[in-house]
Amino acid sequence: MPQPLTLRQELSDRVYVEDGLFWVNACDLDNVGGIDDVEPTEFVSVNADRNAVLVTSAAQDHEASVTMTAWSSEPPPPHGDWDEVADLDLRLSSGRIRLAGIMGTQSTVFLAAGDAGESVRARLYGRGRRTAAEAEIAAALAGAEPTGLEHYHLQVWPVPEHQVRTPINRRR
Repeated sequence: MPQPLTLRQELSDRVYVEDGLFWVNACDLDNVGGIDDVEPTEFVSVNADRNAVLVTSAAQDHEASVTMTAWSSEPPPPHGDWDEVADLDLRLSSGRIRLAGIMGTQSTVFLAAGDAGESVRARLYGRGRRTAAEAEIAAALAGAEPTGLEHYHLQVWPVPEHQVRTPINRRR
């Protein structure tokens, strides 16, 4: 009999996007390596150890909001319209993840994504990406700090090792 779907944890955080990039990574990593270790794509890339995700923003330098949720099994999509969605599988040595800027700023907020060493499926949704670059320029012209240009929603849940797959990016 299948176990009922349970939301284990939900949190909201902000990350400063630097040069159009930010990390979602295992909490025990002080440094996930330089961006040279991961080839940025249009939306997300995973490092070779599968313990960090490099997210490519549509704008260069701004603050993005991120909602992160940990589930007992695959959840339904979050409410709302999303520009992008990507599925990827991670193996997190600590079982916890956090947000980090590419220049070393790290969040102090941790999502308990699963057990240490467990593989998890992560689904990242992005919204505001289609208009972020224009909004960033408008904010700069107005002398304002660009915030709230993009919102991301990350869902994670455990996945058996034999079901681990390579990242899949999809446009909505």
